[in-house]
Amino acid sequence: MLNKTAKQLNLELSKDLSEQCVAALDALRNVGEDLDEGDTPPSAALLESVGQLVLRLNGLIDLPIDIYAMPEGDLVLNISAESNHDMLFIQCELDGTIYCMTKFANRRTRRIYTSVEVLPDQSVTRAIERLSVGSN
Repeated sequence: MLNKTAKQLNLELSKDLSEQCVAALDALRNVGEDLDEGDTPPSAALLESVGQLVLRLNGLIDLPIDIYAMPEGDLVLNISAESNHDMLFIQCELDGTIYCMTKFANRRTRRIYTSVEVLPDQSVTRAIERLSVGSN
C-alpha cells in the first residue's frame, strides 16, 4: 500500500526544479521499495509534508538530498558535503516531530521542531550554505 501512496504523491512541480530536488522527489515516491516486512510505512500526510519541504529547499541547495524511510515509519533527509564528513540530518516522525542535527568539524547541534512546515528556518538555511561551501 505504501508504494501506491508514495507513487501518487501529487506535488505541484515546477520546471525550474534543480536536479537534486527532482532526484529527492523521485526517492520519496519510491521510498516504500526498501521497507522490510513488518516495517511501518510513512503516512500519506508525512510523505506530502516531506515533499513540500523538498520543494521549499529548491534553489537553496546544490547537494544531493538522500531520503529514506525508517522501520518506525519516519522519513529521513540526509544532506552531506562530499569533501568532508559535515552533514545536515532531518528526521521527520509520524507524530509530526522533526529532529534536525548538524555536524561540522565534529561539532554537533540539535534542534527539535513540532512541524515540518517551519522548515527551512534560519538554522537549516545556514547549515545548507555551510555544506555548499564545504563541498567546493
